[in-house]
Amino acid sequence: RVGSRLGDLDRFFIEAQSQRFRGRWGELRLQQPGAAARRVSGLQTRVTGDQQSFEAFIARPQGETRRAQITLREGELGPYTLSGSSAQANIIDGSQTVWLDGARLTEGRDSDYTIDPARGTITLAPRVHFSRRSQLVVEYEVLLDDYQRTLAGGVWAWRSADSTRRHSLSLAWEEDDPSQPLFGSLSPEQRDILARTSDGHITTTAAERVGDKDGDYRISIRPDGDTIFTYAGPGQGDWRVRFQWVGEGKGRYRHLVDGVHEYAGDGLGSYAPTLTLAAPRSQIVLNESLNLSAGRIGSFALDWQGLGVDPNRFSSGSSRFHSNHALAWKLGDSRLSARGYASLAWVSQSERPVGGNFGIGLARFGEDWRAARRLS
Repeated sequence: RVGSRLGDLDRFFIEAQSQRFRGRWGELRLQQPGAAARRVSGLQTRVTGDQQSFEAFIARPQGETRRAQITLREGELGPYTLSGSSAQANIIDGSQTVWLDGARLTEGRDSDYTIDPARGTITLAPRVHFSRRSQLVVEYEVLLDDYQRTLAGGVWAWRSADSTRRHSLSLAWEEDDPSQPLFGSLSPEQRDILARTSDGHITTTAAERVGDKDGDYRISIRPDGDTIFTYAGPGQGDWRVRFQWVGEGKGRYRHLVDGVHEYAGDGLGSYAPTLTLAAPRSQIVLNESLNLSAGRIGSFALDWQGLGVDPNRFSSGSSRFHSNHALAWKLGDSRLSARGYASLAWVSQSERPVGGNFGIGLARFGEDWRAARRLS
């Protein structure tokens, strides 16, 4: 199917199906319980029978499509920032389509342009001719995760012939690959620091000294002795600096134009020459649901959910497990219902419960009685 990107095949998939089987490879729209739909790329299958069905998938997240329209500055080949600032972009290499005044350009140092995925910039080649009225249009995709992530899961469902009993099991798993960070490489020192953090995040400097005229910034010393970065021009400095938006009034630099930041003073800017690094995560969610209709006695529903989270795969003692249980009962066709729930949590460091809550209730529900089954 041809999508909205300028002449590209935007979305591609192969699908096969029969009366009881359906399989799809390529782009998928994944909808997991309690989460927003995600656009991913992978394999999904579904098999259905008279009383049961099974569905499974394995995939990787796709990027979010973005579009930048840049007015070129006469005589300047770049770099031009695609995202409107030099914040971390995580551009998927090879996902871009570039047009100059309606003509499509070719990527490569010996062609029309080059893209720096880590910095989110594009630089034109000397062979490209343009004027100050020229418009550069770039469509590209960015990954919103910090690491290359894999998703997998499945759902099994069964019902009795008379539909009075239903049983379902589901699993959803996702895991970051520690060897594939998308924000650049991690040094051994940064990895060790991340392993010792409680929340799996650190902020580090994003300034790197490079060869003379290999960078865009130079270091300047203010009259008060403060050292700051000053923009020198493309290829006119010896420092390569990335600026990160840190909040209004929380930085020392302000953004002027593409790739250019200027020192504003303490608390007078919104950017800082820093980079926030995150540790890889993993998560697994197990769900089981049992429903029974017993005529006049009423209807019963039992739900169980197990949630395992490791917020920092660099640390051996950061994983947690949560167990939730919920029971609901409805008397015949009346609105009289009862519910109970229990919740417990464990951490790997102590291998013992660290928290929990319990409850029971009896109430009249004016809405669908299954609302009482929500897990605490």
